[in-house]
Amino acid sequence: MRRLMSVIALVAAVTVPQVAFAGSVAVTYAVGHLPFGVVVDPADGHVYVSNNGGTTISVVDPAAGTVRSVDVGMQPGPMALDSAGRRLYVSNFGDMTVTVLNLTTLTQVTTSYDGGGLGVAVDPAANMFFAARGTEFVSIDTRTFGVRDFVSPSAAQGWFGVAVDPGLHRVYVTNIATAAPTLEVLNEATLNVIAEVALPKPVRFAFAVDPTSHSIYLASEDPTGPPFAGSELYVVDPTTFALTRAPLGGYPGGLALGAGAQRMYVTVNSPSSQLLEVDTHTLGVLSTTALPWAPQQAAVHPDGRVYVAGSTADALGAVSLQAQNQAPVIDSVAVNPLEARTNDVVAAAVTAHDPDGDPITLSYQWAVNRIPVAGETAASIDLSKPGNGNRDDSLCLTVTASDGKLQTSVFSCYLVILDTAPVGSVSLSTSAPATNAVVTATATASDADGDTLTYAFTWKVNGLVRKTTSGPGTTETFDLGVAGNGDHGDALAVELVVSDDRLSSGVSSATATVANTPPTVTLDLSDATPQKKETLVATATGRDADAGPLSYTFVWRVNGSEVRTTTTQSTTDNLDVHAFATNGDRITVTVVATDGFAFSAQATASATVTPGGGGSSPGDR
Repeated sequence: MRRLMSVIALVAAVTVPQVAFAGSVAVTYAVGHLPFGVVVDPADGHVYVSNNGGTTISVVDPAAGTVRSVDVGMQPGPMALDSAGRRLYVSNFGDMTVTVLNLTTLTQVTTSYDGGGLGVAVDPAANMFFAARGTEFVSIDTRTFGVRDFVSPSAAQGWFGVAVDPGLHRVYVTNIATAAPTLEVLNEATLNVIAEVALPKPVRFAFAVDPTSHSIYLASEDPTGPPFAGSELYVVDPTTFALTRAPLGGYPGGLALGAGAQRMYVTVNSPSSQLLEVDTHTLGVLSTTALPWAPQQAAVHPDGRVYVAGSTADALGAVSLQAQNQAPVIDSVAVNPLEARTNDVVAAAVTAHDPDGDPITLSYQWAVNRIPVAGETAASIDLSKPGNGNRDDSLCLTVTASDGKLQTSVFSCYLVILDTAPVGSVSLSTSAPATNAVVTATATASDADGDTLTYAFTWKVNGLVRKTTSGPGTTETFDLGVAGNGDHGDALAVELVVSDDRLSSGVSSATATVANTPPTVTLDLSDATPQKKETLVATATGRDADAGPLSYTFVWRVNGSEVRTTTTQSTTDNLDVHAFATNGDRITVTVVATDGFAFSAQATASATVTPGGGGSSPGDR
């Protein structure tokens, strides 16, 4: 037999204060000797009681107030009911048999000699019946009543109580071995042990399975004996098999789950006789009802009463619990993310339950620095909205759970909002500045927290840092006319980092390429009134911001007609007046300078040929 040992988490349950009110025994029915087992048929409301001191079961009809006796085996004990199939399975301890009754006729269908004696359970959908007798365990086909599978536990174990979870196709069996009590988890179809949950103390018949949540609830007995002060309540998670425990005190006779599995009812028959109403979520005792006789097993009736076998009075008691609404319970509140910044959305996750099984409505009120924020009543809050919190603010939340009549609220401040780094960008006044231009960088920035910002500018030329500044100003200039600050073709870049007093933005940048600056030129003539016999000299003075070599184009005109053009790197050019002009002619010269990329504006100078000496000669005409 393959066994998978589960890891057990032993968690101390938080017990809620015991409620002051209690129930009472509303009706008592006389049944057979030493009543033990109790099951309720939801179809017709009949209650079946096994009389362990004889050979009968009692059939109680609460609606009619009648009690009927039916023969079964010797010392009947635990029972299993198949309401849809109209079958009742009675485990008889005295002869180790199982009596199968027809619920419609209350006659015996058959007696099985292959199972019985201790715990029994039935899965009608699977046509399976299960029975334990300490050293043996069987599954029986409910159609043929033949044995399907048989398990023989180890000699160190004693298999006792049985419960089935049809939804998970599992069978649970309690092993009451004093040295190492366990809850055995079996595969329903094969009876293979798929898990083994260690129990702190042994459990006999007092356990049940919730078919919806699949949780397993158990009541253990203190092995040290009376007054059984160390007895405990357990709940086992069906997925992890983790075990949660809470104190019980006293010897448990039985355990029954209420409708919706919000509550369970545990009978205690030593040192005092009581019916405990327990919250299945917290394992806290909600109410205690004193009983006039020692109780055994119990079952919850559709009429809202709990029917309890009174073994010392040969009675079945219908316990009526006082109807008193209880407020919902908020189990946990968590927010995500726990490290939130101004622009984050923070959401709350709440778990809550109602001890009465009533539907719950959850409401929310967010607060900043403990002051409620108007309109923020959803399960989440957007911190980017004005007024919803900035850095260093405390974010708080009130959660209220209501069942329509009573409500429970919890308030807590869950986190302090962290600083959000500013965001910045930078732009340049031009992407192609001239060599002597002054370039302006303009920063644009935002800060979610509204903090005062500092702007750090770093200017680079061809990757080398030329200037750094930092301050509150959002603009900064860079003069390309300063030597080393960039000439034609150089790469200019500015980098920006924006900071509050704690965090800095990432680096943003803008770039430009220094454009060529056209040269300038001026022009002078050697004589404004030259004589024919002179050579007139034009002198150009060129300037280039990029410090590049210049060449010049001189154009000479006489009375508007071009007579000579010269392109040279020399800054002077001349004209033989006699060769091109005579007295009274007007000579004009223009010059244009170029650096190879651009041309200067044109410069012009003029002269008028003037006769010399006051007289004339043939050569002067």
